[in-house]
Amino acid sequence: MSAHATVEWLARLLLGAPGPQRARTMLTGLSWLVYMLVVATQYYLMSQGLEERRWVLPFCIVSFCVPTLFFVLVRSGASLWMERRWGLEPSLSLPQTIFAMADIIWSYAFVGELRGGSIAMMILVLMFGMYEMRPRQVQWLAGCSLLGTALVMAWCSLGPQPRYDVRIEVVHLMVATAVIGAGAMLSMRLATLRRRLSAQKAELQQALTMNQRLASLDALTGLLNRRAMTERLAPAAAPGAPRRAVAPAALALLDIDHFKQVNDSFGHQAGDNVLRRFAELAQAELRSGDTLARWGGEEFLLLMPATPCAEGQRVADRLRANIAAANFDAAALGLRVTLSAGIATLAEGGDPHAAVDRADQALYRAKRNGRNRTEVEAPPDDDNTTLAHRWPDGARDPPDPAERHAEGYRDDHEVAAARAAALL
Repeated sequence: MSAHATVEWLARLLLGAPGPQRARTMLTGLSWLVYMLVVATQYYLMSQGLEERRWVLPFCIVSFCVPTLFFVLVRSGASLWMERRWGLEPSLSLPQTIFAMADIIWSYAFVGELRGGSIAMMILVLMFGMYEMRPRQVQWLAGCSLLGTALVMAWCSLGPQPRYDVRIEVVHLMVATAVIGAGAMLSMRLATLRRRLSAQKAELQQALTMNQRLASLDALTGLLNRRAMTERLAPAAAPGAPRRAVAPAALALLDIDHFKQVNDSFGHQAGDNVLRRFAELAQAELRSGDTLARWGGEEFLLLMPATPCAEGQRVADRLRANIAAANFDAAALGLRVTLSAGIATLAEGGDPHAAVDRADQALYRAKRNGRNRTEVEAPPDDDNTTLAHRWPDGARDPPDPAERHAEGYRDDHEVAAARAAALL
């Protein structure tokens, strides 16, 4: 095992998997090491006769057990459960800083000439909690710590068994006030900045989510746009990656009949109202799991997962019937709208682009066969469905919707002229 692998194994063993909880565990572990250093120092002073055993031994036991408990709670993830149950932040910063301040004030009562070091340790405790605690919590902690320090100083210098010179304690109280006050101010300032940055980050994330959502939606209808639908249909794009299964599914390419006439007769605002009304009605008919997108112009693509082609045809027919019976008076009084649909099957692991093209061919047949109907993809050996037969000059790409409708209208006029000639 390499040195890097050994270090990572030890890190996982002691601190857990990489992530926010490992960082919290590491910080708690560092504070535990500081406690152990204090315990070792106190034990050394006791062994040298510089401090009394009756004070130092209970202090060392408590200073070992409680920080160890904090470390176990954070490392085991129990602090996350405490966050959900009682609202404590997962690093337990507030309980840890409260205990640390109480521990320091306790030690001040018996360390004698070394008590100045206890005051210096207070600012370290405030720095520990400034990244997690709220400004009001820092204020409360600083006030309680200063009050507790003053009471211990008064008891040690003015109590029944004075141990310290009251004049020195006045100076120590002034130093403690300056240290705790300055540390609290710095902690509150950093806590305020941290909360402000967190709020800005949340706002940016919300704006990014909204932008991503808007980028995937059609502004007029509120449906998915073509790009978003293509991403849902497309296989994994990474080179060598396995194709993403989006099927078996049925694809329905839907087209509003004679939409150009609506725009020409009633205006583009009426056309927009027709598209919005259609999207509203179609979404109400969708089954759970179906996805509808605006594919372009007045064309819509409906993805129906785990749906045989015959079932997809029934869904499209039901949608056609509802659209034909719907009220479009918001676009134009008395306007009635019909729909043509082409159905194709997207097999598991199949090419979505080929499936969409087959649905497009079926839609073209529905248009040529009279509109307001549903056509299903033809068998693969049907030469009449090839692109070369559909579009003049063997063009591989179909024209845009406007050109397609223009061609459709020309076809209608040609059929009408032929019928009139036959009647004559």
